[in-house]
Amino acid sequence: MKTEFIVHVPSRWLKNPQKKEETFVSFQERYNDLSELEELRVKFPDYSVASVVGWLSENIGRAWLYCREQLTFNYLFYLNQLRLAWFQYTMNDSHPVTLNLVNRIISTTGKFENHRISASDVTEGIETALILRDENALAYLATIPVSFTEQSSQDDLILEIIMTFYQMLAKGKGNSNEAQATYHAISEQLDWETYKRYIKVEGFNQLWVWERIFTARKEYVEAISLPVITIYHQIFQASQAGFEDAVRLALHQWKTYYTRIRIDENQEEEDRTLWGQGFLSLPITAACAFGYERGLTLSSLESDYIPQWLIEGHFNGIDLLVK
Repeated sequence: MKTEFIVHVPSRWLKNPQKKEETFVSFQERYNDLSELEELRVKFPDYSVASVVGWLSENIGRAWLYCREQLTFNYLFYLNQLRLAWFQYTMNDSHPVTLNLVNRIISTTGKFENHRISASDVTEGIETALILRDENALAYLATIPVSFTEQSSQDDLILEIIMTFYQMLAKGKGNSNEAQATYHAISEQLDWETYKRYIKVEGFNQLWVWERIFTARKEYVEAISLPVITIYHQIFQASQAGFEDAVRLALHQWKTYYTRIRIDENQEEEDRTLWGQGFLSLPITAACAFGYERGLTLSSLESDYIPQWLIEGHFNGIDLLVK
């Protein structure tokens, strides 16, 4: 019998069941509207690639919750394509560059904007490319130096370590020792006294700002990043039982993190059940896809957080909606 991790729902649905029907109708209309993608390829560079990438990344979980397979694949496909174009545009400052923007080839001149790109963007890009089995994207993402991201000016080692590990995956060079070393290197940085030795306190990023960033990052990394790295460790160990146990723990941690409702430092309610990225776990899905390509399957658990069709790469017959 399989363990099933049921995707959480926005808390307001529980308080007001009628809200569920209203939300479904309005959100289906909103997230099926891909006119922003069409505008981008017509108005670029006046229309920001970065903003569209951010919108797709934030809402792909909602596309899955409200609209299911076809729209989710479209979000994933264009997120992968546009993030790649975004990196190419910013890494080729003042040089000619050819971009694929929503399936339209555009020749332009690059413009450097590394303050808009975090190491997390590279990591999520690799996760997306792993799910789509996009070898070209993986090869490109593996070459982006940390010095290109905003972390280069901040010395934020946690995100740098995670990005470096994912780049090893993209290069096909990861192994269980690297996964274990990455886990321990990140864990060491989750102590404030250790973390603050490496950060740069300047300008807006004063120590109190870094402390808030650290607190939020520590919670996310412990709940999401470390359990996912454990999945990769089990994959490299070729342990079917270990793999499924690690995925089970990661799903439990994911759901716990994204169903937390707390009061922040400004006494305002932070309701993570409303966060769009929580309804679909790209990190766990990418790890399971990576495992699937190496012969590891989920025979004892299932969850809409990690759709089987994404894990197995069943994309044939799904049409792109922007022609």
